[in-house]
Formats: sequence, C-alpha cells, structure tokens
Amino acid sequence: MAASSVTLSVLAGTLLVAGSLPLGAQLVADGETAVLDGVITNLSGNLTIGTNGSFTLLVLTNGAAVTNIGTTMIGSAVSALSNRVVVTGNGSLLGNTNLLGSLHVGENGSFNELDILDSGRVANKDAAIGF
Repeated sequence: MAASSVTLSVLAGTLLVAGSLPLGAQLVADGETAVLDGVITNLSGNLTIGTNGSFTLLVLTNGAAVTNIGTTMIGSAVSALSNRVVVTGNGSLLGNTNLLGSLHVGENGSFNELDILDSGRVANKDAAIGF
C-alpha cells in the first residue's frame, strides 16, 4: 500500500491534549506526517512513531516538546521501515518526563532515523539504536 500524503500541523498557541500519541496507530496513521510547531504536550504512556508501516514523520520545531512516561519507539514492528523523528530548534524536546523511560530507534524495523538539529534535545534514561 502506498504511503498517505496527509500532513497534520499543530502550530504555537494550540493546545494538544492526548493520553497517548501513537503516531502510526491512532492520531496519525503510518506513512503520515505530524509537524508540532511550538506546542508542548505530555503523554501518559509509550510513544510510537511508525507502528507497522513506513515513512511516518514527526517533526518537533520552534520549541515544541513531546514528553512521555513510557518508552519512545521509532519503527516498532519488523514492517516499520524508514520512519523518522526530527527535533530541531532551541527549546525543542523529545523526552521522558521522569528520565526513567527508554528510546528505541529501530525497535524492530530497519532504516528508522532520529535527527537532532540546531539545539534540539532528546532526553531519556537510555537509548538503543538498531534494537
């Protein structure tokens, strides 16, 4: 199945409230793009970008922050290929609320990517690349 061309953009001044943000499963389907621009949200569970499919993209920019309590996974299943998270700009953060959670880049899928650019930050207890 071809990747979707849908893009979700959430701009500064918008409140994003979610108990869980499984990109590639519920809020944004596999193959879609979510751009969070200056938005801050704290999630109560795991964060997955690219659950079963490919080419899911999450961009955190201009001070956007996504924090969670559980594990952050980029490319969860074997079929989850070429998913990507970009954290860019001063104040932009992908992190674990209590620094007890893990970050897995390529949980089971291949060619998954995490880009930390232009003073962006990623904060977790530990990380595994090519898990």
